[in-house]
Amino acid sequence: MTSTYSASLDSLPVELIENIVNNVSARALWKIIRPLNKSFYSAICSRDYWLRRIKNTNNIDLLPRIRNQQDLHSLVKLSVLSEENIQRFDENDCLTDYLICTRHISTPDAFHSQYIDGRRMLFTGARDHKIVIWDLQKAAEEKNLQNGIKFEFNSAHDGWIWAITAFEERSFFTSSWDQKIKCWRYGESAVMESCYNAIKAVVALATVDRIIIGSVYGGQLHFCDFRQQNKLIHELNLQSTTAIGIYADPKGYGLVAGTESGRLFLYDRRFLANPVKKTKIFDGIRTFQYSNGTQMAACSRTQTIIFDPSTLNTELDFTAATDTSPYYCIPTESGYFCSDNFDITYYSGGQNPRKITQTTFSNRISTLRYFDGDLIAGLGEGSIQVWPKEQLLNGRLNVDSVDNSGD
Repeated sequence: MTSTYSASLDSLPVELIENIVNNVSARALWKIIRPLNKSFYSAICSRDYWLRRIKNTNNIDLLPRIRNQQDLHSLVKLSVLSEENIQRFDENDCLTDYLICTRHISTPDAFHSQYIDGRRMLFTGARDHKIVIWDLQKAAEEKNLQNGIKFEFNSAHDGWIWAITAFEERSFFTSSWDQKIKCWRYGESAVMESCYNAIKAVVALATVDRIIIGSVYGGQLHFCDFRQQNKLIHELNLQSTTAIGIYADPKGYGLVAGTESGRLFLYDRRFLANPVKKTKIFDGIRTFQYSNGTQMAACSRTQTIIFDPSTLNTELDFTAATDTSPYYCIPTESGYFCSDNFDITYYSGGQNPRKITQTTFSNRISTLRYFDGDLIAGLGEGSIQVWPKEQLLNGRLNVDSVDNSGD
C-alpha cells in the first residue's frame, strides 16, 4: 500500500509538486512533506531551493557571508525560524502578549540563559544586589513567570550586579561594581564557592575552556581559572577604555572586546600579546550584542552596525538600512530584536531588514536578550518580561498581561 501510494506521488506533474512545496510552511515541508517520496525529497534537498524560499517567502536577502557559509540544515533552520517569528510577532501580535514578574526592586542589568537538565533557564542580576534563577519552561507551561522561580539570592554582592555567565550546568559566575567575581554552585540549595577580587569593578564576563574572562573597569581583561588557588592566570591591557562587552568563540580561538571608546579588538587567545586586528567604529559603544555566534552588533548613540566576529568586518550598517539607532540590537538567525527607551521592535533578517512589529511599554527597557526562541526583557522598575517560544504553537499567554509577582 505504501509503495503504491509513493509511486502515485512520484507521478505527479512537476508544476503540482512545486505548487505543493511552495504553499506549506517550512517546518511542515521539511518534517512531513519531504519524507513522503523521492520527488518531494529531490525538490527541496538543496541549498538553492532554501535560498530561493527565504528570499521569495519572507523577502530576506541574506548577508553574503551567511549565504555562502550556511549548509543545507542551517538554511532550513533559518527559513523555519524566519517564517515562524514573522508569524508569531506580526500576525499574532505577540509583543503585546508576555509573562511578567517583578522580583527585583531595581533595574536588572545582567542576564544569562542556558539549558540545565534539558530545560531553558534564565539567570537575572540587578542593582538591588539580588540574583534570581528562573525555569522558563515551567513558566511557559504554567503561563505564570513567578511559578518559574527556582532560587533567589539576596545580597549576592555588595554592589550593582553587572554580569552573569556559566560554563557548566551546576555552577555560575557573577560580577559586580563591588570588584568581585563570584563562583556559585547550586543543587537542592545554593552556596558561593569562591571569590576573586579584581580591585576594580567588573562590568562584563565571558567563559571559554573553563576560563572566566572579566572586563575590569579601566581597560583590562582578567583571565581567571577558579580551579587554581590564585585564580588570575593572565591580564590583558586593552590600552583603551573599559570593554563593555566580550565574546569568546567557543569553536575557535577568537576573542572580541568592544570598548566604551568605540574600539573593537580581535585577539587569538593562544597569542594575547598583540591583537590580530583592532578598529575604531564610532565615538562610543553603548551596547555590544550577539546571540548566534555568527553575527555581532555594536550600538552607539547615532549608529548601529552588524559585523563578523571572526574578522571585525562590517557587514551591515543597520542604521542606514532602517533609519534607526537602537540602544540594543540583537542579531539572530531569523531577524533583529531591538530596544530603545520604551520600545521593542522586531525586524526581519538579512541585509534588507524591514520592521515587522513594534510595541511601547510604560517602563524603560534596560536589558534585552534572545535565547533559543525566548525573548527576554528587563525593565527599569525591576520587572522581567518573557515572550516564550511556545507562544506560536500554544496561542496567547494572557488575555491581558498581568504582573503575577505575588506578595
